[in-house]
Amino acid sequence: MDSHHSDPEEFYVKQDRIGKGSFGEVFKGYDKRSQKTVAIKIIDLESAEDEIEDIQQEIQILSQLDSPHVTKYHGSYLKGSHLWIVMEYCSGGSCSDLMKPGVFREEYIAIILRELLRGLDYLHTEGKLHRDIKAANILLSAGGEVKLADFGVSGQLSGTLSAKKNTFVGTPYWMSPEVIKQSGYDHKADIWSLGITAIELAKGEPPYAELHPMKVLFLIPKNPPPQLDTSFSKPFREFVSYCLQRDPRDRPSARELLKHKFIRMAKKTSYLTELIERHERWKSEGGERVEEEIQDRLEDLSTTTDPEDLWDFGTVRTAARPGTVGRASGVQSTGPPLTWDYNNTTRSRASSGSGGSITSANGPSRGPSAETDTPNSSSITAKAERLPSLSSLDRSNPRKLDQQATVRHGVLGSNEGNGMRREPSADDDDLEGHLPEDDLPDTTMLDSVVLPAIASLFPRVSTQEARIALSALQRAFTEAERTIPGVTLELVNEIVDSVEHVEDDR
Repeated sequence: MDSHHSDPEEFYVKQDRIGKGSFGEVFKGYDKRSQKTVAIKIIDLESAEDEIEDIQQEIQILSQLDSPHVTKYHGSYLKGSHLWIVMEYCSGGSCSDLMKPGVFREEYIAIILRELLRGLDYLHTEGKLHRDIKAANILLSAGGEVKLADFGVSGQLSGTLSAKKNTFVGTPYWMSPEVIKQSGYDHKADIWSLGITAIELAKGEPPYAELHPMKVLFLIPKNPPPQLDTSFSKPFREFVSYCLQRDPRDRPSARELLKHKFIRMAKKTSYLTELIERHERWKSEGGERVEEEIQDRLEDLSTTTDPEDLWDFGTVRTAARPGTVGRASGVQSTGPPLTWDYNNTTRSRASSGSGGSITSANGPSRGPSAETDTPNSSSITAKAERLPSLSSLDRSNPRKLDQQATVRHGVLGSNEGNGMRREPSADDDDLEGHLPEDDLPDTTMLDSVVLPAIASLFPRVSTQEARIALSALQRAFTEAERTIPGVTLELVNEIVDSVEHVEDDR
């Protein structure tokens, strides 16, 4: 419920911080009128300049949802430079928190998966994707009801579910192969993430959790789908296998999975209160204090880390290094251009009345009718005015990457057993064009990561010489890949290995 010209603190009291979500901090609070407990996400718009469209999108998605299987949205308020998003409070906590005393038994996992499938069936029927299914985004109420949360990267399919997305968002460890490869995806991407989440609930972490996130980006499409071992029941292993089919067309829908034996034998949600009680006992025995001490040590270590090393893989966003080129808000990157037209650094926005509304403590917000944004605009007023203009989700997204990957014949390889590079031989020319398809180097790393990353730098430089240099860098990578197929993937491998070695030495 929104009220124009309202200060959110007239209606809500903010209490303890309970976590961090996409774009902001989350606080426990209560509604002064009903005394009902709520969750309040507070976003500092001055530090979220790059995420304005994502915040708009989250509010639009939330305002359209009405299901007992997703967290309820109460409204949004603008107070100065801070946006308050008020949500249903789930006192049971997240499945990620509830796993701290130990992993879940299959009987609990079956209940959680059944409720998640009901939530996904609702979302997919409404033409929406979640795109970030994982234990941290699954909340429990005091009575054991399961709620899908954090719609910060959710997407909406325009028209029908046959219209597939090409944007790159979500968390790498839970990503499906088609999302990583940018080959276009639909609601079946959520089914893959559900299968990975099932493994996470059973084993405490997703597959590849021990690896650097960038390495995971090319291992998931390359390797066979993960499986559970025989220590788990056959119905559970079969369920996970159905979810983790490489070809999305082979994955069942959420509605079809609700009929699976493993799901049909699940108990009532009230049994999940046992997990909440277990977590409370763990806290009372000092488990939370030990956990906090570990987190404090990790935070102390992170203060010595260069900000450029921080990649928020919760939504796959990069952070610009302070003191260098700045990020331009709202600049479209529709692919890796080899030349740059500076006119692209401005962009016209048209207002739209769809989606949820936002109230302002400083007066009514108004959506722009034909506002032009310049790359380095720092006006918080301009940002606030853009927020109510919840435009359709099928328009261009700054993260959108065109899929241009084509399989090329490879001559660059490595001996994985000993880590030594293979020396070129006279037989390479004979091998050219006759390698099995699985042995051919994938150009996804060049087309979907490296070239778009360079393209994103264009609006962040201010001189023609710099733009020419970036264009030359793109051409150099493209030419190197043409001459030495697979070299980009090898280079990224080397970088990731070097980063891991540096982290191990700290």
